[in-house]
Amino acid sequence: MKKIFAVLFCACVFPALYADREEIDMEVLLDPQEAVLLGRSEDFCEVLSRDIKYAEGPVWREKTGEVFFVETSKNAIFRWTLSEGKTLFMRPAGMSNGVPEKRTTVGPNGLALDLDGSLIICDQGNRCVKKLNEKNFTSRVLASEYGGKRLNEPNDVCVAPNGDIFFTDPALWRRRGFEPQEGDLDFNGLYRLTPSGELFLIDILRLPNGVAVGADSKTVYVGQSRGDDPCLIAYTISDDGKTYASKKIFCNFRIWEKAKIIGTPDGLAVDSDGYIYATANGGIHVFSPKLEHLGYIVFENFVSNCCVIYKDSKPDKLFITGSGAIYLADIPKIRKAALGSDAGSGSQKAE
Repeated sequence: MKKIFAVLFCACVFPALYADREEIDMEVLLDPQEAVLLGRSEDFCEVLSRDIKYAEGPVWREKTGEVFFVETSKNAIFRWTLSEGKTLFMRPAGMSNGVPEKRTTVGPNGLALDLDGSLIICDQGNRCVKKLNEKNFTSRVLASEYGGKRLNEPNDVCVAPNGDIFFTDPALWRRRGFEPQEGDLDFNGLYRLTPSGELFLIDILRLPNGVAVGADSKTVYVGQSRGDDPCLIAYTISDDGKTYASKKIFCNFRIWEKAKIIGTPDGLAVDSDGYIYATANGGIHVFSPKLEHLGYIVFENFVSNCCVIYKDSKPDKLFITGSGAIYLADIPKIRKAALGSDAGSGSQKAE
């Protein structure tokens, strides 16, 4: 196993290390009464399957035309293709032996593809990020600890064009009433794992969830769930890759959470043109490359994550996972509705 070098930022030196970073405190609070409603899921999506309890972590592999996604409660990874539909790919996909901790979930969560096309898996049960060898269905651990302490519950992961792996690591057990034990981290983090195996803590957040990276390998988007600051954050990674150079909260869903609108900031995807599709309160929210809110699509149930499918190198479909169903949405249709609306003016208010 490739040795991982963890770079630990101690609390006592945080101020010195972070002094030159640009912190943008300005929040963009999104009011559900003013947000542009693009339509409902049936206007843009087809339902691929309702034989779903709760799906997460989709990723599309261009070479084979497959979308992989997980059902954590089933400890399984499924695959979907246009010709075959939904089929079982791997079970167990997370913890396969031993007694799971009462605090953690046994199954996997987020998925990504390495530059060689291999699946990268957030294994919550084994509290690690691992790489799958599909020839014999064995896996190699890429990251399992930081600063000598075990990772919490790796949740979502993405791979940058330069090979860097970014992943989020929230301790969801705190929300279940459990406290950290000896050997546990006492914070939730966003990490960068280099192709050579170096692990860097990019930021500490309250509850980091979904993560996506732009084509420049430098811009990273994170969904922070629940709590006082349910929001979407854009990071610019520093030139040395050890931390971030700037951080901006570009959409805060505090009002939506207080209004108890179904959902929370969770997974997100960014296409090759820089448009962002984020699952959050209400459904799927669409943002321009300049981080402007263009509108949202209402879904019947909680939606958890999404990935972009390309056709002739252009964004074509959005594969969406959630509670009770998986969906396939038409991106050109979404773009047309979003760019044709008077975004941000409140001219099409939520119903």
